[in-house]
Amino acid sequence: MKTTALLSFFAASQLPTCTATLSAIHRLNVSVTAAENGQSVIQCWQLTKPPSLVTIGDATFQSQILGDLQSGSLNVFPTGLNLGLHAAPTKQWVIVLAGSIKVYLQNNQSVANTAFISSGTSGILLAVDTKDVSPVGHITETIEQTAMLFMPTANGTVPEHRVLHHNVCAGEDLL
Repeated sequence: MKTTALLSFFAASQLPTCTATLSAIHRLNVSVTAAENGQSVIQCWQLTKPPSLVTIGDATFQSQILGDLQSGSLNVFPTGLNLGLHAAPTKQWVIVLAGSIKVYLQNNQSVANTAFISSGTSGILLAVDTKDVSPVGHITETIEQTAMLFMPTANGTVPEHRVLHHNVCAGEDLL
């Protein structure tokens, strides 16, 4: 069964101060485990489909379509769990609901090749480095007890995007 996921931007710290009307639309930037030349890389992508302004009652907010999804699972991992070197099992959205994870590339834990993903509005990772494009993959560790929502994309689709840069989205990327 296909479902379409919407992601509401709910943290005021990620958006400019809002008045009665939201005028600025902020595209979603997301950290991604992608692949280049058969190896996993960490990149910052910007979704090219802009969010919509939605009004319910007196409240207006931004809502981002993530695309068609199939199934999904809620997973709770203990502190210090190392999932080892693995490719993404499927192209999927990974939403950290509580806790935090560290994602890095094999033999390379430099800042440029490490993503720290914590709950909140920056707690989104898109994993598209599946075995067909990155046989080696990446390593994921939990920093604390962590609850994550895994939402595979329908038919292995990847949302339309542009690559902003290599490395995790941070700082200005998240505004």
